[in-house]
Amino acid sequence: MEIVKLNKDYANELFLIDKSAFKNCWTADEFFVELNTQNRIYFGVKENKKLIAYIGLNVVFDECDIIRIAVLKEEQHKGVAKYLLNQVINFLKQNNVFKIMLEVSDINNNAINLYKSVGFKQIFLREKYYEDMSNALIFELEL
Repeated sequence: MEIVKLNKDYANELFLIDKSAFKNCWTADEFFVELNTQNRIYFGVKENKKLIAYIGLNVVFDECDIIRIAVLKEEQHKGVAKYLLNQVINFLKQNNVFKIMLEVSDINNNAINLYKSVGFKQIFLREKYYEDMSNALIFELEL
C-alpha cells in the first residue's frame, strides 16, 4: 500500500469510493471544492495503482479535524483505514499538530472501534444529531 497526497484531479475517484462506502455520499463536485479549500489536506491509499481509500483533514494551526474517511466497500475490513489513520497521525505529529478531533454516528460501530484502537477518546455526545436521529459522538486524540 502507498500513501499519496490528493489534489483536485482525484475528485471523481473520491466520489466513487464515497459512493461505495456511504448511503449519503458526496458528489464529485463537492470533492472538487473540498480539494481546493484552504486548510484542507486529503490523503489516499493506492494499491496496485488504484485509489482504494481516502481521508480528508481540516488543519488549522496545531489542531486537525478529520472531515471524512472512506474505504472502497470491497477493500473494507482489511486494515486499510487503520493503516491510513496511523500514517496520517504520524504526518500530523511531524507537522506540529497536537490534537485531532472527529465526529461519528453512534451506530457506526466499525468506525468507533477503529478510532478507539488508535487512541481516540470520546469527549462529547450530540443527541439526535443526524437525520436518522442517531447521536453524534465527538472523539479527540491528543498527540
